[in-house]
Amino acid sequence: MAKYTEDQLNTLDKSFIIQLLLNEQERTTELTNTVKELSQKITAMDERMQNLLEQIYLSDKARFGRHSEKFPDINQMSFTEVDGKIVFFNEAEAEADLSVTEDEIPQKRGKKKQGKRDADLSSLPTERVDHYLTDDELTAEFGENG
Repeated sequence: MAKYTEDQLNTLDKSFIIQLLLNEQERTTELTNTVKELSQKITAMDERMQNLLEQIYLSDKARFGRHSEKFPDINQMSFTEVDGKIVFFNEAEAEADLSVTEDEIPQKRGKKKQGKRDADLSSLPTERVDHYLTDDELTAEFGENG
């Protein structure tokens, strides 16, 4: 829109000035409505951003936050005092099954037999496939000292 000086406005016709004023009012109303719409959109986007940030915070808290044991484990090692002595001083004593006799303890396994793998694989069919490369191809693939 063109800018008018005070002298120019004094020389203009009254109906033209009224038309200019009405146009300006209409334009102001349109701009106000546009600003309201943009403000509502920004508010909605801000709410969505806050929800996303809260979800990220909660997922990080669940993933990296402090964890506590909710239910006590009945098999968990515990230290108790009996007759002034601590029972189950170390984990081996705590986890040991005292009802098992030495005869029931599993023995160590013996050494592996040599040739077992060859015997297991001997029944499978074999097929030899030779691959040949020239000296130039070998040098290109593996280098000079390869």
